[in-house]
Parts: sequence; structure tokens; C-alpha cells
Amino acid sequence: MRKSGQTKSSERGSVIAIVAVSAVFVLGFFTLSLDAGRLYVLKEQLQTAADAGALAGASLLPGSPTGATTAAINTVVANGVPAQDVTATVSGATGTQLTVTIAERAPLFFGPLIGIPSAQVSAVAGAAIGQLTTFSGLLPLGVEFSTWTTGQTYTIKIGNGSDSNGDFGPVWFGDGSPGATTYEQDLINGTQLPISVGQTISTQPGDMVGPTEQGLSARLAACQASGQSLEDGQSGISSTAVNSPCMLYLPIIAPPSGGRTTVTVLGFAAFWLEAVHGGKVTGVFINAVVNGTIGPYLPSTTALMGVTLDQ
Repeated sequence: MRKSGQTKSSERGSVIAIVAVSAVFVLGFFTLSLDAGRLYVLKEQLQTAADAGALAGASLLPGSPTGATTAAINTVVANGVPAQDVTATVSGATGTQLTVTIAERAPLFFGPLIGIPSAQVSAVAGAAIGQLTTFSGLLPLGVEFSTWTTGQTYTIKIGNGSDSNGDFGPVWFGDGSPGATTYEQDLINGTQLPISVGQTISTQPGDMVGPTEQGLSARLAACQASGQSLEDGQSGISSTAVNSPCMLYLPIIAPPSGGRTTVTVLGFAAFWLEAVHGGKVTGVFINAVVNGTIGPYLPSTTALMGVTLDQ
């Protein structure tokens, strides 16, 4: 009987030892899972910051590589990342690409229990600038190619009574139905269709005074309500300027032949809306950089440039 009791006691001791060892493994797995979740969230936050930094920096290329790296780092820091954890480098044969790298050592909450006090979390983002080739959000006003000067006012659309061969500036991108209703809605919201360089679009004859004034007056009112002004838009870099209702993104078109006809999109240009009266629209030419599909970088004083993530 004593021998049987000793056996049962030994078995209980073995079970306790197994349970104790298992508990250590379960605790280790549980703590590592909690820390892994935190590291995943941090990784996503760092990637978002790196993407924002790369886009902000690349928009200044190739003219200011030092300014580009500074803007990239400042943007990442503004997203809560310590400056010492960030590097930004310019590359590419024409200096039109920028890479942002973040390497942050994050302390672990539960890792020290199993001898792992911290872990490194990294994020890399690359962006490039180039000629904008495809863009959504264009307004239905075609401007003929010209050598515009930044900060100068130009007539975007001629008004009622102006000499014209039937073309006052309105175009139709193929969304909805041609005519005043679609034209006015696209003036307010911009077309949602992606428009590409080389694409053929239609002109819309007639001065369309009413739809022009109603559509663009809504944009002017939105600018005034938000307190945005021309000074906000002259750099073409500020996100508040790039996304302002007063920033008009327009297709650059080949000269139309008159009346309702088709024209080829040669590029895109940005103007800061200045005034609309009697169907005449004026705006200040802006050198802007926007997110969009790009091609190779080609120096230009008129065409809208694009920046996109490429890594």
C-alpha cells in the first residue's frame, strides 16, 4: 500500500512539473502575440509616415534635392517619428526619385519576461516625379497650349460677346450626356473619368454663361468660406492649395477647328481661380505637383507634374 501511494505521489509531481513547463510556454506565446500585435500596428503607422514623406519630398525634385530630403524628413517627423530614425535619399539619373527609410527600435511590454527587451521595426517608401500622363478630377475647360508664366493672370474661358469661331472653351469628357447639365456638374466636382495625354475629347460649342457662373461661383464661395487665398496657392506644394476648390486642373488641348469637334489632350495645367463674370473665367497660372500616373520627367514650364509612390 505504501508503495502504491508513493507511485501516485510521483505521478502527481510529474503532472505538476509538466503543467508548470507548459504554462511557461503558453505565457511566452501569449506575451509574444501581444507584442507582435503592437509591432504590426507600429509598422503600419511607420509605413504611412514614410509614404507621406516620400511624396512630400519628391514633389520638390529635381530642382531642390536638399529641400526634398528636408521636406521628407520633416513630414515624417510631423507624423510622430523621431528625426534620428529617418533617412531620405535622392536617386535616379535625373534626380527625380526619393527614398525614405525609417528604422525605429520599439520597446516590448512583455518581451523582457522571456529575454527580448525590444525589436526593430522598419518601413521604406519611394516616390518619383514625372510628367503627369493620366489624371482624374479635371474641369471641362480646355486651354490651348501656351507658354504661361507662374503668377500671371490668364483668360481660361472667353465670355459672351467675345470673338470666337464657336469655341468658348467648354469640353466634354464623355461622362453623362453632352450639354449644360454635365458641364456644370463637372465644373463643381471635376470629372471622375481618368483622362490621359493623347486621348481625344469633344468640344462643346456655345458660351454657356449660366452654367459657367453657377458652377465656378460655388468654388469661389467654398474658397472664401475656408479663408483660402491666392497666397495659399502660389507655391503649388501645400496640400491645402493643391486640394483647394480654387485650384482648377484643366486639359491642355490642340487648337479646335470650330463648333462641335474633337481635340487631342496634350497635357494638363493648373490655374488658381480668380474671377468669373459674363461667362469669362480668369485664373492665375500655378506650377503645381499632384498625385497621379506619371511618365518620364521632362522639364516643362507649363505642364502639370505628377508624383507617385514607386516603392
